[in-house]
Amino acid sequence: MSVQKLRKKAEKGLKKKKCCKSKPRCKGCPVVLHRLCKQNAFELDDKALKKAIKKARQW
Repeated sequence: MSVQKLRKKAEKGLKKKKCCKSKPRCKGCPVVLHRLCKQNAFELDDKALKKAIKKARQW
């Protein structure tokens, strides 16, 4: 999933219903999206958002 698609899904509030708990967590996971929202990562540019996604998935 690209960065733009992830931004749009997060703005619309679209996410999976349940977390799969795999390692690393998938990008559409509600836990990952919650971590990104807590960091205000969606206001960052694309390069910084990629780093934030990587960190949120590996947490």
